[in-house]
Amino acid sequence: MNILIVTPGMHEPWVDGRITSLKTLAEALKKYGTNVEVLTTQTQETKSKTLQEDGVKYTLLPGGKIKNWVKLLKHFAITCQRSQFDVILYRPFSGFNWVNNVSVISLRLIAFIRRVPFVLSLWSGPAQFLKVPWIFSSIFITSPKGEHKNIRSIAPIITPMDIGPINKKEILASYGIKEKTHVFLFTYCAKVDTDYIWNYTMNERGLKDVINAAKLLSDKINFKFLISMPIFSNPSSVKKFFDILDTHGVRNRFTLAKEITSLPEVLSSVDAYLYPINMDEPSWAPVSALEALSYGTPVITTRVNIVQQFIKENEAFFFDPGHPEQLCSTIQFFLENQEKTKTIAIQAKTAIKSQFSSKNVANKIFNDLEFLIR
Repeated sequence: MNILIVTPGMHEPWVDGRITSLKTLAEALKKYGTNVEVLTTQTQETKSKTLQEDGVKYTLLPGGKIKNWVKLLKHFAITCQRSQFDVILYRPFSGFNWVNNVSVISLRLIAFIRRVPFVLSLWSGPAQFLKVPWIFSSIFITSPKGEHKNIRSIAPIITPMDIGPINKKEILASYGIKEKTHVFLFTYCAKVDTDYIWNYTMNERGLKDVINAAKLLSDKINFKFLISMPIFSNPSSVKKFFDILDTHGVRNRFTLAKEITSLPEVLSSVDAYLYPINMDEPSWAPVSALEALSYGTPVITTRVNIVQQFIKENEAFFFDPGHPEQLCSTIQFFLENQEKTKTIAIQAKTAIKSQFSSKNVANKIFNDLEFLIR
């Protein structure tokens, strides 16, 4: 089977759920003996380049401008002429915008001419496409249910790395946490300093709840929130966030990082991973929370549909979004019941690694694609 995957804005380093999940999917399908090629744009690039990782070929073209996107579509047409692909899969940006609309129309037309299945793989992508499922051979979504026979539920792939013995104290010290304290990790791939990004991070991603919970937690509890976002590489963004913390009088409770260079080791070093999301989308999965659980790291998260579809009540610690007092109580309960915490983490690790294994998920996707081709 020859599979061509097209997506805008896939880039190095491989960050955020849309990109990492697609890369994991491509590598998992490759293990089934398929030929997988990924065609994408990268805003930072001025010249085309090709990468080969884990048997998957990545062609990265310049992006960010309309003329570059036109070049991508031309390159796509040439690639389809040069190679006989059995299926074309498109992973869109989030948002119902001209890039996604033009891409879907163009790729659908080329797939029709080439007489190959055209699959839309949604990941926090435009839900509007779910209203017209008949224009696609199939739509892959992470949600368990679809209202049309063309909409197929595909779980995310979670592949935890094997890590050896680690020095937790040294790892946390490398991020500025040198004292003995309880550490709670929050990550989000915010890259651009705009009012929209800050509003989204504070509200939909739940960082406001974390800040307000920090105010409520007793001074007798020794704790730190480690907040990692690429936006913190900009000094003005750091100052902006510190100003917010100073307004609430909790700056001393937070440590900032622009990136986590070795996430598996950090997840294994912190007390818990925070996933306080306050939103619902039909094509979303809490991958970072699932990854944390797969390493045996306890997760504190919210009772929202996109989380509870994947994580059971007995696999994590839950609170209602928009209620920092509940987050405060959850953290206190978490710290006061360490034995129960360890038991929940061990059980969740086993369940998540089994349910979302590369073998199980890739096998379903492979069978679905094979069915479409036949």
